[in-house]
Amino acid sequence: MRVKKMNDYFTSQIAACAVEEKRLVGQERKDEAVFAKIRGNVFDIFRTVLAAGVKAVGEEKAVDFLREKLDAIPQSWQTAKAQAETHGQVEKAHIEGVKLDAVREIRETLREIWREEA
Repeated sequence: MRVKKMNDYFTSQIAACAVEEKRLVGQERKDEAVFAKIRGNVFDIFRTVLAAGVKAVGEEKAVDFLREKLDAIPQSWQTAKAQAETHGQVEKAHIEGVKLDAVREIRETLREIWREEA
């Protein structure tokens, strides 16, 4: 049930990001639309990671697999953000921040879902 709830969460976030992206494009706010698309991509990445975890280790241990990837994957994003900030690359730093914010939200939701069924 927990895996289904996480999948539902990912699906709803991906859909919300797509709606937001479309709205922003319609308002000719293309830069912000790109950020919404990137955010949606992060949710899609981790939805795929969860599915891979279920296949590799089963539903019960998939949460541990997801947690490991939630630590490992964003490390390069954190490094890229720090480097961009050092070099004054504001847009690049913001993009990495968007990714990291999405990861924080995923972690919080994961904790909530696993706590409520514990």
